[in-house]
Amino acid sequence: LLYRSGSVELHANGIAALDKVSAQLATMASQGNEIDVVGNTDDVPIGAALADRYPSNWELAGARAAIVLRHLQNKGVDPAKMSAVSNGQYHPVASNDTAAGRAQNRRTEILI
Repeated sequence: LLYRSGSVELHANGIAALDKVSAQLATMASQGNEIDVVGNTDDVPIGAALADRYPSNWELAGARAAIVLRHLQNKGVDPAKMSAVSNGQYHPVASNDTAAGRAQNRRTEILI
């Protein structure tokens, strides 16, 4: 929903999903809740186009989390209540042996 493989740019569907929850997250943050934005990747090595900027999936997942965090900040969520975290490829929710599983593992979680 948020990213294509090897990309750090938010997909249009991901932007729409974040926009739907941003007001509620802003309210929750204003009530004192902490919000962790956790980036995850599949286990595919970084491609040549991104390898100079993101040498490993740790950096890629962290960049994805930071991009989501900045988007939420621009929608009114208090940045003092948010943290960006990288799980890299080390917390999969599905098998990386299939395209569908890898797509599930390329995710950003929002934990309140």
